[in-house]
Amino acid sequence: MSQKSEIQEVIKEYEKKNKGKYNLNIGQYHKFLSLCELADILCDEFEIEEVDIQVEPSSGFGTVCLEADEVVFENGRRHEFFRLIQSSDYLRFAKSKNGAIEIHFGVKELWLRCE
Repeated sequence: MSQKSEIQEVIKEYEKKNKGKYNLNIGQYHKFLSLCELADILCDEFEIEEVDIQVEPSSGFGTVCLEADEVVFENGRRHEFFRLIQSSDYLRFAKSKNGAIEIHFGVKELWLRCE
């Protein structure tokens, strides 16, 4: 399953569960879907199998985390990763428990609290 179709399913579940509490921010939702498409490209290029997608209405964040043993960026700023950086609201690198590289990126204000 692609990251985009996975996030669409997660969003549907959250909408049902949080109806009346939070509204989906449509602009940020489309931005998040495009990030998921970029994540698919990176997964293919770096042979990444470990992907974690989280959507949290209470914080408003939508996050994608890729876990890789190594990442090599060729072609400078023309690499797809730089499109991902420019499209996301935040980017963070971390070291996983097993020593792999974790790349976290996503959007803020994916969910807005209903008034």
